[in-house]
Amino acid sequence: MRSLILILFTFQIFLGQKAYSCSCNEYPRDTLYKISYELADIIFLGELINSEEEFSYKFKIYEVFKGEYTCDTITYKPMTNCSLYPYPGGLWLIYANFTQGDIIDIDGCLASINLTNPVIFPPPPPIPEGDNGEITLEQEIEKLKLDIKRERRQREAITLLYAEIEKLRYLKKKVNR
Repeated sequence: MRSLILILFTFQIFLGQKAYSCSCNEYPRDTLYKISYELADIIFLGELINSEEEFSYKFKIYEVFKGEYTCDTITYKPMTNCSLYPYPGGLWLIYANFTQGDIIDIDGCLASINLTNPVIFPPPPPIPEGDNGEITLEQEIEKLKLDIKRERRQREAITLLYAEIEKLRYLKKKVNR
């Protein structure tokens, strides 16, 4: 009887809480770029310069690829469960939509990405240690191979991202003719 009460109490706690989630369709980067271009009000290259208040961020804009915006900074406030929460540092390629005047929302399902430290591929799983807590020579070699493979993929990803920026510049010129 006591365990039944405990189970019912546990369910009541979890059922009384709201749950939030976001589900994005997975696309190859080139497809995601095209979809994001069509859906975004503004696309720009910028730097996250500070977080003004809780859940409010400011970007310094270096180049606008799509949309009309004349200021050199723009404010971002996450508005939905799918909003991106940027981490500071480096350049960002941002695909966003205006929500309240000049305030933007960055949908995490679009192609926005940190160009300085792009997180495109997850890191490899840790190598299990041997019985005595040490990594064997074979495990260390395997780790180095994985590190080399990850670095190659990272370089390829950065090359693709810079190609994406060049495509955006081309589209900007084409639209402004």
